[in-house]
Amino acid sequence: MQDPTQQNVIITIIGIITVLLFLGILFIVMLVYFSNKKRQVEKDKIAMQQQFSEQILKSQLEVEEQTRHRISQELHDNIAALASVININLGLIDRVKTDVQKKELVEETKYVAKDLILDIKHLSISLDTNRISDSTLPEALGKEIRRLQKQDRFKIDFSVSGEEINIIDTKRIIIFRICQELLHNIVKHAKPSKVEVGVIYLPHQLQINISDNGIGFDIEAAKRKINGSGLINLYNRAIILGGSLYLKSDADQGTHCKLLVPITA
Repeated sequence: MQDPTQQNVIITIIGIITVLLFLGILFIVMLVYFSNKKRQVEKDKIAMQQQFSEQILKSQLEVEEQTRHRISQELHDNIAALASVININLGLIDRVKTDVQKKELVEETKYVAKDLILDIKHLSISLDTNRISDSTLPEALGKEIRRLQKQDRFKIDFSVSGEEINIIDTKRIIIFRICQELLHNIVKHAKPSKVEVGVIYLPHQLQINISDNGIGFDIEAAKRKINGSGLINLYNRAIILGGSLYLKSDADQGTHCKLLVPITA
């Protein structure tokens, strides 16, 4: 018979071996689990990046479509009108009888042609994505606001507050296009005498306020209209940026827009 002491040693050794085997198996299981978890997280990350890229691309395509529509309106409302005046004046020059009248028509046509060139230049600048990429957001918005002020339809107050944080190109362009579309809608529909645009840099967040004292509109009714997809696209673009867009409008009380977008330094 074995000595009880030897039996205890053997049992202890077996117990230690069992514990070590258990810990070894547990370590391997945990290693496999965390390895699979890491691979799944990486797959999810890639999928989210791909989804974000697809959403950004979709948003950019929507922006391009709305930009083409806006170009058409700008050409019709402003540039075509000025070109028509030039054409009429050129036709009148040969029909007027005195040199004084001819000189007056030529001078007037020169001024109209100058306005036409400036309008084309400003439209080109506002549509140039490279110019937006080369500017900070306040600079790009400032240029767009100065372009609108030249139309002399209403007064625009523009302010920037907080410590400016650089925003990546893709985000900055979409934010600019959202603001540009909101301002374009004011020009087209609101009939205001005053517009206020404020860019506020908050900790980890950008806030842009755009308000007018125009005629206002029914937001829900606008969403239900066939051509109301532009308004819905504005909401969707804000969501793609990880932010949100808030609109408030009342008849004869104007419209107030607030765009919130998360940003990091």
